[in-house]
Amino acid sequence: MARTALPLALGLAIRAGFVALVGAQIVGGVMIAIGMRLVFGGDPQRAYATGGWLKPVHALLMHEILVLPLLAWQMSRTDWDERTQVRAVSMGIVLHALVVVAAVVSVL
Repeated sequence: MARTALPLALGLAIRAGFVALVGAQIVGGVMIAIGMRLVFGGDPQRAYATGGWLKPVHALLMHEILVLPLLAWQMSRTDWDERTQVRAVSMGIVLHALVVVAAVVSVL
């Protein structure tokens, strides 16, 4: 089976999206664990009211899964050279990571 080569920017975006997916799963698991602990503790109303405090972080990580490959695809449609495309996607990854970190800090 022959392997087709992905553009470097797209491969980078897909790998970063996979890391975001794993992060979103971890954050989702933490939200479920907190909510279930409250339910088992006899306070299901509090679980629904406060269990989703990590929703913004979870949402940002889930969006990153789609946004980064879309950014790489958009870069591939420009006349920029591959190095510039990779730099642009890298900047997108760093910028999104900073937004996620800011969301984590804001909910703590």
